Amino acid sequence: MSRDEATEDKGLTPLAYRVTRELLRKKAKSDAIILHSLPRMDELPPDVDSTRHARYWVEAFNGVVMRMALLSLILGAIE
Repeated sequence: MSRDEATEDKGLTPLAYRVTRELLRKKAKSDAIILHSLPRMDELPPDVDSTRHARYWVEAFNGVVMRMALLSLILGAIE
């Protein structure tokens, strides 16, 4: 029995699943937003950050604030 070696890099996101500026320009509705759990790899290029669709930095910030509030409640710092 022989072993087949993979020739392509398995760590990369397939092209069909990448959200690029070009994809947004061609297919996205004007009010579409992009959320992402971060950290990102190659599925969401940094040049998408400057589009009107990017909301993942706001999402990340809100997650930090929410965790801070929950920890404060749990630890009794606030009522």
